[in-house]
Amino acid sequence: MHSSSRHPFLGSGRRCREYAADLGDPTLAIESRAMDLKPVGLFAEMSDGDLKKLGKQMREVRHPRGAKPVLRGKDGVGFMVILEGQAEVSTVDGRHRLLGPGDHFGEMALLDQQGRSADITVRTDMVAAAIPEWEFKEFLSNHPEVAYRLLQTLSRRLREAEEARETR
Repeated sequence: MHSSSRHPFLGSGRRCREYAADLGDPTLAIESRAMDLKPVGLFAEMSDGDLKKLGKQMREVRHPRGAKPVLRGKDGVGFMVILEGQAEVSTVDGRHRLLGPGDHFGEMALLDQQGRSADITVRTDMVAAAIPEWEFKEFLSNHPEVAYRLLQTLSRRLREAEEARETR
């Protein structure tokens, strides 16, 4: 088990430490433990067995209020689903959106390898379930229903961006 005053990682293993280091947040805490993902709409149609397996693959990540876990243009190292708390997304065109439990972020940078498309600021202490980049593609391959829901979300976000552009 690894622990330090700057990085209070409660998980173990090289990849967990690399993931946290890539996030670059000295206030970050990562814990490797099973999580209850059943209430998360993104995972709604998954079997209990698949949810349990997914919960073991994901890591619990805690960010304090004011943390900036995602900065536009930076490489993406993980996909996150908010379990508790709130975060605000700020896009390059000045739009803001509040995210809460069940909302997710980080998939675009992992899918297109173009870096993060927005900034995210934690508004209240936040707990998220995170899957690192190196497990994301396999996760989507094994769970096409989740991949389809992500496509729906990306489509909605694209429409919102197009509508915002038209109203300017």
